[in-house]
Amino acid sequence: MSPLVSLLQNIIQEAHADNQRKHEEKMQELQLIANSELRDKYVEQLVLDKFLTPIEDAQHKIQDTAKHAQYMAESVNYYYRDHNLNKEQAQEVCQQFRVLAIKIS
Repeated sequence: MSPLVSLLQNIIQEAHADNQRKHEEKMQELQLIANSELRDKYVEQLVLDKFLTPIEDAQHKIQDTAKHAQYMAESVNYYYRDHNLNKEQAQEVCQQFRVLAIKIS
């Protein structure tokens, strides 16, 4: 046999052995999931993730909204002249934005 043919046979055998190992690992994973207790916990986690993800997203949006209300209060305080407000009006608007941020939080 030539060295090239021998080398190709070794490569094919190694690839086949690697595929066989991957297949056996996947079968072991499937066998673990087939255990009813693990399967039930897995499904429970999937259901919780499905319900909790929108709640977490909503909480992030609420926090961002409160943060932006606070930011608006600070911006109005600095740039009240750009909005044709006097100092007292700016303080009132700032106070309202801060109250809004607190209520949102």
